[in-house]
Amino acid sequence: MESALIGLLGVIVGSALATLKDWWLARYKMTVDGRHLSLLAAFMLERYVQQCAEVAMDSGEEDQDGMINSTTKTPTLNPGSIVGDWRTIPVELTNALFDLQLEEEATDRRVSNEFEYAATPPDYSEWFEERQYGYAILGIAGHELANRFREYAGLPARAKREWPLGKMLGRKEATERMRRERP
Repeated sequence: MESALIGLLGVIVGSALATLKDWWLARYKMTVDGRHLSLLAAFMLERYVQQCAEVAMDSGEEDQDGMINSTTKTPTLNPGSIVGDWRTIPVELTNALFDLQLEEEATDRRVSNEFEYAATPPDYSEWFEERQYGYAILGIAGHELANRFREYAGLPARAKREWPLGKMLGRKEATERMRRERP
């Protein structure tokens, strides 16, 4: 009877150890996968921030007809292009990333409306102002979100005044000051 109890105890302990090992390995894999996905998201956002800065600094160039045209394309944030299990990162980060994509769409609508209803040739200054301001705001938000992803991945944050962020902050502040001073 004693050997049966020892055998049963051995089965229970062995089963518990196997279950604990499987749980630990699954948790470790989720952590590693989540950090990797966060790293990919951070780099995608940093590339996006760079592109937003280019739009925020774009004052256009004059063509042969005297019209001012933009020199940069607006970036498109596409978090769905990152392959990975989004369940491995905090839902707040995922939500913030997809919210930024929605904000980009709203910015594009505002810029388009400005061009269609308010901007006047040949310089389209109202359109350029809204475009520069909108993408400066998106770039700043993208920078902050990239730093949150970097933090989750265990990486250091990028400096707050590092280019291109400093230029976008300057553009945002200049536009807001100009808008306050208008009659």
